[in-house]
Amino acid sequence: MKRTLTQFRENLITKGLIFLIFFFGYPVFNQAQVCNVPLVGKGRVIDQLSGGTACLLCNNGDLEHIVDGDLSNYAEFSLPVVLLSATPVVGVKDINNSFAAGTRAGFVVKIPAGLLDVTLLSSFQIRTYLDNSLQETVSVNDGLSVGLLAGSGGKQRISFVTSEPYDEIELLMVSTIGLLGTMRIYYAYEEPANGCDYTCRTPLVTGLAGFNQPSTLPLRVFLAFVSAVISWMKTGSWMPV
Repeated sequence: MKRTLTQFRENLITKGLIFLIFFFGYPVFNQAQVCNVPLVGKGRVIDQLSGGTACLLCNNGDLEHIVDGDLSNYAEFSLPVVLLSATPVVGVKDINNSFAAGTRAGFVVKIPAGLLDVTLLSSFQIRTYLDNSLQETVSVNDGLSVGLLAGSGGKQRISFVTSEPYDEIELLMVSTIGLLGTMRIYYAYEEPANGCDYTCRTPLVTGLAGFNQPSTLPLRVFLAFVSAVISWMKTGSWMPV
């Protein structure tokens, strides 16, 4: 009789444990993609060399706002009347990490006078570098795109999906046709190419620590619970042996 009750208890607990794993474990292991990851904080710097040419933001007193970790900060500059060639606006480099080919890379910007559309997007390029060597130069004809950052008061994302690894992202202007007033650069970012809703982005809240990852606390709590149940099944005690 005692053995039958023990077997019944173990069978019931096993089925209950399987149910709990599926019910509580699925949300833990199915966490949403981390999108719009800012390249800010420790290890992220402004590259003021820009391939040996002067950049439009290089002498701006607010330049460090782009990497300071406060995503509401920005560096603003007056849009030039004439550009004779492709001119760097700003480059952001990660001195500790590189990013894989196939990720999206870009900048969050704002033009207070209005929104960028596909026509105005032709005024920009993005370049990527790895170990100071040029990887890609992308314009609107090569896949450069622009999208509104939802709920951000007019901030937009200029970006493309990379085909080469990189550790630096640089924004350039090739013309100013149709552009008036000033432009604000908030931060550079990277994210997975797929799994992020392009029209409804939420910037990952960040601080000066720089590198950001999703919290592992739900997973650790869940695994501790499973360990305790297994221990109770084997020994009758909730504490692992």
